[in-house]
Amino acid sequence: MASGTDLQRASKSLDNEIVVFTPDDPEDPRNWTSGKKHRVIALICLLAFVGVFGSSVYATGEGQIRRLYGVNEDIASTGLTVYVLGFGFAPLIFRFFTGCCAACSLNNGTGVAADIYPNDLHALGRSITVFAFCALSGPCFGTLVGFFVAAHSGNGLWVVRLHLFMSVACIPLVFLLPETYAPKILEKRAAGLRKEGQQNARAAHELHSKSTVQLLQGHIVRPLAMIVREPIVQGAAMWVSLAYGIIYLFFEAYPVVFIDQHNIPFQYCGLMFLGILFGMLLAILPYTFLVNMSDRIFLPGIERRGVATPPVESRLKVVVSACILMPISLFWFAWSVFEMYLLNQTIP
Repeated sequence: MASGTDLQRASKSLDNEIVVFTPDDPEDPRNWTSGKKHRVIALICLLAFVGVFGSSVYATGEGQIRRLYGVNEDIASTGLTVYVLGFGFAPLIFRFFTGCCAACSLNNGTGVAADIYPNDLHALGRSITVFAFCALSGPCFGTLVGFFVAAHSGNGLWVVRLHLFMSVACIPLVFLLPETYAPKILEKRAAGLRKEGQQNARAAHELHSKSTVQLLQGHIVRPLAMIVREPIVQGAAMWVSLAYGIIYLFFEAYPVVFIDQHNIPFQYCGLMFLGILFGMLLAILPYTFLVNMSDRIFLPGIERRGVATPPVESRLKVVVSACILMPISLFWFAWSVFEMYLLNQTIP
């Protein structure tokens, strides 16, 4: 139940009483206990994990689905590619719509972390790091489990059903995941106050309502304009798209390399993806060390220039140094899978 103390009358507009958070307001996401913040981060990590789990699990039963429906390899592979395409846009068939729905788990995770830790950059960085690991490790676990399911069921449709069963884990999120967007919380509080008779109670968010056209311009036209006009956005988008695309290429390439060339049993092919998972862990573990090193190198110079808040690109120099690892990995994999060499399967 909301009370009259929830109203702060320091700000008024056209006789509207603006509802804001008090400094120690327990409903303000910034004031939540550490336990509640960690629980929310864990829930969005689960949501991201399940969403991307289904993106790769299809690849494990692709051959069986191809034989079941009598289609060629190109048609069968669209079940993987169209799902991933749905992470970015939105039209076409049901597999695509499934990807569109799963995309919210990737799009909202960092926003939720920013709502909870707006003033603690280190906590925000750690939360996003864990979230990114869950989002990227999901496909690896999808293939790991999917190959065993496909091998023992003998029916490629069971890998799709597996994703359905995994999705059941997300149902509790409907009841357990709270709202973290402060303007929306205040909007609900203002609505509660109006029901109690304080008809002038308004959230600032309500006073600046936008038309449908304005919402479309802000959420669709503006991002597209940024990609066209902003070089930093173009570079980041191309790099992330390339990296993400390469990861999903491995889901198609690994069965060819390890099953067809190295004659590894079908169900054990998923174990090969543990190498990708191990690489992700190696990238995440030194996070704190890299952040502290970056702060020691760059923050003194920023402080000397009188800048209160370091620019977001201040740590890019440390991050860029890791980009060289991807071409090294691709070169290693490409030259070690040639059939003429037939190197040990652990080398690729």
